[in-house]
Amino acid sequence: MDRYIAAELIPPFLFGVGGFSSIGVAVGSLFDMVVKITELGLSWTIAAQVVLLKFPEFMSYALPISVLLATLIAYSRLSNDSELIALRSCGVSLYRLVAPALVLSLVVTGITFLFNELIVPAANYQATITLEKALNQEKPAFDENGILYPEYQTFPQPNGTTTQTIKRLFYANGFDGQTMKDLTVLEWSNLGKLNKIILSESALWNSKQNTWDFFHGSIYFISPNTSFQK
Repeated sequence: MDRYIAAELIPPFLFGVGGFSSIGVAVGSLFDMVVKITELGLSWTIAAQVVLLKFPEFMSYALPISVLLATLIAYSRLSNDSELIALRSCGVSLYRLVAPALVLSLVVTGITFLFNELIVPAANYQATITLEKALNQEKPAFDENGILYPEYQTFPQPNGTTTQTIKRLFYANGFDGQTMKDLTVLEWSNLGKLNKIILSESALWNSKQNTWDFFHGSIYFISPNTSFQK
């Protein structure tokens, strides 16, 4: 009888672990990785690695819920087929009927404890380190030719609203994956006046400081009377 009830409990339990874990990963981690891929240029390989490393955390959440799901499904099926009535008529006590579910819950409790103490912290730490290292090394994603990137600034207004004006406009003639070529940068003051023009032959991404280093260039300052000063 124990094996029979256990056979009824195991399939819905495994289904619950897989289903709840997948939903948790999709909601709690996968969407965030998609945002980082599209906006920060994170590689698909790193994103998949981080998602897999986050899986143990959501498995630890899914284990107790899956026990409840398996118990409800298994005993509901036995009740609908009148098997519980048949067992009770044979003298099997209620405590004897729920014993397999209690054993399963105790086993899952131990597994959850081990997950939370040994596996989840190490996996989450590795996921964090992997993601931070990848983001610090990734270069901003641009098109290869004709790169145009505006940067805006926001100012508060007396009536409580805000207004947005352009602060910088970057243009590069080409990008080979490491170096941008033939750059022009226009900068505007807080008053909305063009006050600086930067021309550079090339720019190289500095992963340590998350900035572009410009080479062989010139800076032109524009005074309010539109005169140039190099």
